[in-house]
Amino acid sequence: MDSGLNFTERLFLRLWCVPPPPAPFEPRDLYDASQPPPLDADPLSRTRRVYGDRFEAAFRNRNFLDIGCGLGHQVLGAALAGAGMAVGVDTVEVNLTMARANAETLGVAERTKFTSDTIATFGREWADVALSQNSFEHFDDPGEILRLAYDALKPGGQFFVTFGPSWWHPFGVHHMFMIRLPWAHYFFSEQTILRVRQLYRPNKPTCWREVSLNQMTIAKLLRLVGESNFTLTHMSVTPIGPLPKALVRLPLFREWTTADVSVILTKPVS
Repeated sequence: MDSGLNFTERLFLRLWCVPPPPAPFEPRDLYDASQPPPLDADPLSRTRRVYGDRFEAAFRNRNFLDIGCGLGHQVLGAALAGAGMAVGVDTVEVNLTMARANAETLGVAERTKFTSDTIATFGREWADVALSQNSFEHFDDPGEILRLAYDALKPGGQFFVTFGPSWWHPFGVHHMFMIRLPWAHYFFSEQTILRVRQLYRPNKPTCWREVSLNQMTIAKLLRLVGESNFTLTHMSVTPIGPLPKALVRLPLFREWTTADVSVILTKPVS
């Protein structure tokens, strides 16, 4: 199965990876859009954990936008928690189909919209709150996402961004379906990891961008925010597992010891 791999690729496969399947496959291709997975018991649990009550207070009876909504659980959670209108944007059509089906089941279809249209389609200054949960490290052009979110938000509107792991987390390369040991991307090259990946998934990417990884670090996030028109009004970082919080407060260690990072970006009123 691995006869086409060079020595380094075989070493990575043997030491860092779980055994590959008999043949590469894409789990998304196995989805049955007519039977969407049920809504999480608490779809807003992460936002409650990192933002407290301020997140729900910001969107109640207002317009809510989820950028990179996936299966739409946060959109549905926002609708159930009192959002006036909740919109989810994603590029994977099967995710949107299942989100719509769940919206019908939950009785919130009239107050939700799931679409692959660009954010700019909806015009300017219509949303009160925007969210990006576990998506910001995957956007092809995160700086453009910030610009689009800024244009979509009303003055005073807030963009809640929370994601993890960031790039230098032990598993910042993601790919947990194949990688079992930490910092694979520190010890092995992009080419090596992506070559071995072909034993698990049917496509043949040549760079991180082709597997939806933009190598988002905390420093890169702060740089992009600084280059945007947003004001950074809140930031929190969560340490990995039992690590002390003091470590994530130190710039020298923060990139390596942070489990997830969350910010609130506010569009100035004037």
